[in-house]
Amino acid sequence: MTTAKKIDFNFPVLRPVDAKLVKRVQRKNTLLVETEEIFMLMGWNHIPDTLKLTIAIDMMGFQDEIKGLFSTRDQNVLNRRKRIFYWVNNFLDGECELNTAVDALKVSYLS
Repeated sequence: MTTAKKIDFNFPVLRPVDAKLVKRVQRKNTLLVETEEIFMLMGWNHIPDTLKLTIAIDMMGFQDEIKGLFSTRDQNVLNRRKRIFYWVNNFLDGECELNTAVDALKVSYLS
């Protein structure tokens, strides 16, 4: 037979949380932190985070290419870039909604 100990309510984790004492730390997604510079250079720093996260990996590639780390002529990469410019500019011009741009730019992975 097992016996249970009484709960010690003085244990820090079990105390009620006082909202005044808790400071919320807003953390940015690491992809957004890494791509912040390239979004600023492109003039897209004010687009919503959901759209930024959708194209963040592509933007890291843009940044690497701008820095001269590599250059691509792959047609699939160039087509993806055209799609990004098209949908982001359509969103910024008010020609489509955020959800439309995000859905159009989502990459569906084959499993």
